[in-house]
Amino acid sequence: MKKTSLSSLDSRSTIPRTREQYEYLAKVVLIGSSGSGKTSLLHRYVSRDWKAVSQTIGVGFASKVAVVDGSTRVKLQIWDTAGQERFRALTRSYYRGASGVVVVFDFSSRASFQDVSEFMQDVKSMTPPDSCVVLVGNKNDLPEAVSRSEIAGLVDSSSVMLGRTVQFVSASALDNSNVDTVFETVAGSLVTKIELGQIDPQDPASGVQYGDLSYDAITLATAQPSKCC
Repeated sequence: MKKTSLSSLDSRSTIPRTREQYEYLAKVVLIGSSGSGKTSLLHRYVSRDWKAVSQTIGVGFASKVAVVDGSTRVKLQIWDTAGQERFRALTRSYYRGASGVVVVFDFSSRASFQDVSEFMQDVKSMTPPDSCVVLVGNKNDLPEAVSRSEIAGLVDSSSVMLGRTVQFVSASALDNSNVDTVFETVAGSLVTKIELGQIDPQDPASGVQYGDLSYDAITLATAQPSKCC
């Protein structure tokens, strides 16, 4: 009997979809220094509008389905962590099992940029080795206190330290510049790693699970009658 993979099934034609159905469910954490704009980025992405927000106390949460390459749907469960040092012991517990990590700094603040190295150390010690990491320079609508060469150097050194590629996105929650790109980059990287076998959604420690559409596709593949004589 010919083996049928999930990727070979056209779920668009075989499975009725709703807006909330998805192939994969992924845990993502937003980390970075206090005031870098993590909560504003998340609010802009989920609610599609701008909102001035106060500092996060502890941890916030939101979710949204991202569509990769026009077909694969990934539901991102996004945990927004407080950047203040007094909450660090609490927020570090949310790193575990995160398949996606978004590290945010404020373009207009050198101190915020300098804090990134410490957060990257946490990523190395507390997240799965194949998690996707995206560095975000937020507030690119303001005068930049950090040069592009410094950012490139940080991306390179972080990639070497983590043993995986760190991607960079320049964004602005206020102007809605590249906000979708931040989370689409995470979702796209996760799908690529799944397809390459670097992330196994059946592994509870991977931070990714199969969604309802994937289970439906598996059922359809299993139920297909054999064409072998």
